[in-house]
Amino acid sequence: MGEVLYIMLISHKHKFITIDIPKTATRSLRETFVPQNVIDIVGGKNADFYQHGTAQQCRNSLQKLDKNFSDYFSFVIVRNPWDRYYSFFKYFKEYAEKYKN
Repeated sequence: MGEVLYIMLISHKHKFITIDIPKTATRSLRETFVPQNVIDIVGGKNADFYQHGTAQQCRNSLQKLDKNFSDYFSFVIVRNPWDRYYSFFKYFKEYAEKYKN
């Protein structure tokens, strides 16, 4: 649980960007793509590409690299709202249990 979850995934070679919503299987995407060296950028809290950043933030950061957002296929994964809220509940419950004496 001490691991930082880096979410936005960008591949310059394959020309795709994920714009990710919390609790929508983004960890599964990362665990699939990163070991295969498909991903060039994994966004994080202290990076130009922010954890759960918006498409506009990504567009601005790509411009700094002389890249054009419209050259990339961008996508987002959505989830049944009840499943998503259950996932939030479960996550925070586990987080609270970790710090409970």
